[in-house]
Amino acid sequence: MKMSWSKRLFLLVNRRVGAYPWLDRIMVFCAHWLIYILLLALLLWSSHVFGVATSLHFGIFLLFTGSSLVIAYSASYMIALLWPHERPLREIPTIKELIRPVNAWKSFPSDHTITVTVFAMSASLFDAPIWLRAVLWVGVVVVGCSRVYVGVHYPRDIIGGFFLALLSTLGIVHIFL
Repeated sequence: MKMSWSKRLFLLVNRRVGAYPWLDRIMVFCAHWLIYILLLALLLWSSHVFGVATSLHFGIFLLFTGSSLVIAYSASYMIALLWPHERPLREIPTIKELIRPVNAWKSFPSDHTITVTVFAMSASLFDAPIWLRAVLWVGVVVVGCSRVYVGVHYPRDIIGGFFLALLSTLGIVHIFL
């Protein structure tokens, strides 16, 4: 049976799980908790720059980011219903999985990747400092790679989540302008 590039790459990465316990712990942290740290950094920056929560600019920033997330998540679930892809553990029961996802039926596209990509796009479009943009874009890569490493997504899921977030965010830009 011919295997897709995504499954082959996933299995290559998954073979390493357990070889370095310290790396496993870092990847579990990044796959599960890094998204919250990036959200906190984004909210602290935006509330500091745009002023208090009553500020119109802060509200526009939150509306833009929230709208991008709603559009992306809606599209993500529509894609999952129309073109279902199960998680790796369901398709390959012998893999090593370091965390248990909330649902097992939806793998493509990755919601975590969507979220951090929207954060990075919002920061970039609202002219965040270069260091914050760099941290968020590195966060996109780290969260995506860690989700593959811990065994809950194939690489195609990460790429799909990334492009869906880009399209959704650019769609919101088009609507706002």
